[in-house]
Amino acid sequence: MSVRMQTRKASQQVKDLALHVLGPFHVTRQGKPVTNFRSDKVRALLVYLAIEHDRPRRRDELAGLLWPDMSDQVARRNLRLSLHRLREALGDEQSHSLFFEMTRDMVQCRPDVLWVDALAFETLALTVQHHSHEAIESCTTCMEHLTKAVELYRGDFLEGFCLKECPDFSEWMTLRRERWHAFAMLALFWLAEYHRHRGHLEMARRYAQRQIELEPWREEAHRQIIDILARLGQRSAALAQYETCRRILAEEFGVEPDERTQHLYRRLCRPPCHMLSNSLPIFPTPFVGREREMAWLGKQLTDPRVRLITVVGPPGVGKTRLALEAATRHSFAFLHGVCFVPLTGERSPERLLDVLASQLGGGGLCRHPPLEQVFRFLSGREMLLLLDDIAGLLAACEQDRRDVTQILKALLYRAPGVKVLITSREPLHLQWEWILRLEGLQCSEVGDDVLASPAGRLFVARAQQRQWDFAPRREAQDIARICRLVEGLPLGIELAAAWSDRFSCHEIANRLEHHAHVLTTPFTDVEAHHRSLWAAFESSWHLLSPEQQQALRRLAIFTGRFTVHAAREVAGVSEAMLTTLADKSLLRQLSPHRYEMQRVLRPFAREHLRAFPTEEAEMARRYARYTATFAPDTSLPVFVPTDYDKVMLREIL
Repeated sequence: MSVRMQTRKASQQVKDLALHVLGPFHVTRQGKPVTNFRSDKVRALLVYLAIEHDRPRRRDELAGLLWPDMSDQVARRNLRLSLHRLREALGDEQSHSLFFEMTRDMVQCRPDVLWVDALAFETLALTVQHHSHEAIESCTTCMEHLTKAVELYRGDFLEGFCLKECPDFSEWMTLRRERWHAFAMLALFWLAEYHRHRGHLEMARRYAQRQIELEPWREEAHRQIIDILARLGQRSAALAQYETCRRILAEEFGVEPDERTQHLYRRLCRPPCHMLSNSLPIFPTPFVGREREMAWLGKQLTDPRVRLITVVGPPGVGKTRLALEAATRHSFAFLHGVCFVPLTGERSPERLLDVLASQLGGGGLCRHPPLEQVFRFLSGREMLLLLDDIAGLLAACEQDRRDVTQILKALLYRAPGVKVLITSREPLHLQWEWILRLEGLQCSEVGDDVLASPAGRLFVARAQQRQWDFAPRREAQDIARICRLVEGLPLGIELAAAWSDRFSCHEIANRLEHHAHVLTTPFTDVEAHHRSLWAAFESSWHLLSPEQQQALRRLAIFTGRFTVHAAREVAGVSEAMLTTLADKSLLRQLSPHRYEMQRVLRPFAREHLRAFPTEEAEMARRYARYTATFAPDTSLPVFVPTDYDKVMLREIL
């Protein structure tokens, strides 16, 4: 058989030979173990050629590496014999070797037919090292590579293998052993951190424990296990792990654990916050949708650099439910628990402190002022504060708003282990703040896509609670219509679905189209501000100043999008006021100069406008005059009145 044909045959047997050297030496060919190696020198020769396959190796170099104390002639003869025995052990006895390129002076391993776990491990290591990411412990791509790498790492390179009479080979082996061991330890540490931050605590514990199996004195791994055990609720086991770490460090190095480990120990010694673990409300209905928002929130909640998150959105958009769901799913990230602090109806900074002190339950600290009581309780603890519906505290005078933000800033400074998650209708405008703005749930237009979309899934889930034989496929188009009419607001969808046992979806959609205020709940165990969309909007209305109320009701004259110029000329509303109302989630800013009001909010604002007949008539006249004047001018994009506008204008004029 020609060399070319043999080479082609070898390429068809790609990776026919597998060499495992991370851990004890082990070779397989076509999945079957190869064990008939005559000596350790033969094994060492195979390993060296496989690892150093990047270029041909001189026979003199190989002979000197493995037989350093012999003459050149004897060493080369031993090399020829060892190569013969190596090929014999591998079943490579043809005239032209399948696994090696050999000449009179050179020998090289063919990498295309030999797989080596150490080389695969190193390739994964280099891939991770050269990958661009913000933080390796949060990079999913790198974690996939690291998972494969640690699966390959059965133990140290050539574990238990030694050639004492070959110092150069031993040095080569030691350098690679140390390099690969160091990377394996880093990979295990990063994997433990990655899974710990995502709540996969048992998985994180296994990676941390593997580090200790390889290095019993590795303090970082002990610290990971202590933290994981504490989050699993195994406080006694966590304290015992600390004692194990302390004993090993004392025996091996005569030192105490470092300050980070001792700090973790002191935190564990603080009284556990049993009351906080049960402080989150339980909902009678399952959570639906918001996958992207939940993923973003989860990332921020488990990122120690993020201290303050505000979920912002209009009434009925589901801020509280999303925040509570995220807090529940990621409670593992907070050693001392999660505390839910409802602030609906609160209007003063003093009440914020009183409610906080009451919810946290400072025990014997009640003799201190509320501010000091809160700080004393939170000091040294790692926990999440969920401040729900803080909008009332921000709607008071400017001084009260400053007082609230000062309290929050002081809390973040004085309690570095505390993270704050807030729901509000407007952001706080603090440098600490990360903002998640919520809009209505998305809804597709046709067919099965409607039922698969977040809005459609929510409607169906709630309707099936009311009507056991609810058949969504027959009503898909009307479900989509309902979801569009309430602009995907979860509260609106749930209110509409609650009537599915009395009306068809077609009838619900018709009622919504002409009388949005009839959308009320039939349930008696719902909070007052969630009994209807009107009630939700009313709660926001009362938080506005008289000037803001006037601007909002005047802007109801527009039925679609409008420009800053149109708002100023028709409603007398300044650009600054438009920005303020958008900040409070009562308008959408579509571009720097274009806004719109939610369709479901418009009838509510118009109702308030009708309470001022003179003002309503004036707005209608200005609107008619403005559209007549500027509509032909395409350089000033305003919206031509819809049929609904024309009817309303005729009624007023």
